[in-house]
Amino acid sequence: MGRLKDKVAIVIGGSKGIGLASAQLFASEGAKVVITGRDLEVLNQAKDLIQGNVMAVQGDISCLGHLEELYEKTYKEYGYVDILFSNAGIVHPAWLKDVTEEIFDELISVNYKGTFFAVQKGIPYFNKGASIILNASIAGLFGIDKDSVYSTTKAAVIQMAKNFAADLVALNIRVNSISPGFIKTPLTDKWLEAQPEKYHAFRKKIPLGQRVASADEIAKVVLFLASGDSSYVTGQNLVVDGGLSTLFIENT
Repeated sequence: MGRLKDKVAIVIGGSKGIGLASAQLFASEGAKVVITGRDLEVLNQAKDLIQGNVMAVQGDISCLGHLEELYEKTYKEYGYVDILFSNAGIVHPAWLKDVTEEIFDELISVNYKGTFFAVQKGIPYFNKGASIILNASIAGLFGIDKDSVYSTTKAAVIQMAKNFAADLVALNIRVNSISPGFIKTPLTDKWLEAQPEKYHAFRKKIPLGQRVASADEIAKVVLFLASGDSSYVTGQNLVVDGGLSTLFIENT
């Protein structure tokens, strides 16, 4: 309790899933929390679930004007920003031959462009010693069928964190990414509905209990990177996938 006492934390995409779980944990650790989301009703419901000092700002990560407004409102209410968790992202499974320009542009706009400018627009508002965490995915580490655009955007996020860390190290700002595996969230529920056979096949390959993780389990990793516990960690991609990407266990 109190690891983020008096810190100001922005969680972009904080209305559900990993973002909401992280916002709740940040608040419980003493942070003043700002959450964003596109759906105002869902956003307000999330705000009511967070116990502590919280402000909700409706916005779309792919809109630069919304990002600028987010930082201006945060500064006016709380002052400078100590923590940014850029969590917003979308998925749209499609075979390469079926990817339309609309699908491509939407994924790039949110997952890549949005994440990039979420950090860039915040630079004037970040405190020295701030921590930035970008939500990538193990999809950025593999070649996965029906995920060519999504996986590419997440690979970009992983590399983005490294480059941002290099650019901001002189300001003593740390930047890291996390790459969750299969997590129980509204996003993965959508993925499950689209291709349930692949989902269950992947779940059986997860060495740590053949189960998907909860959003709360990922939030604890985000808290580590947000807090002083990770004061000597920057430019890293922390994989949280139950061993899926590194262990081969023969099931008997």
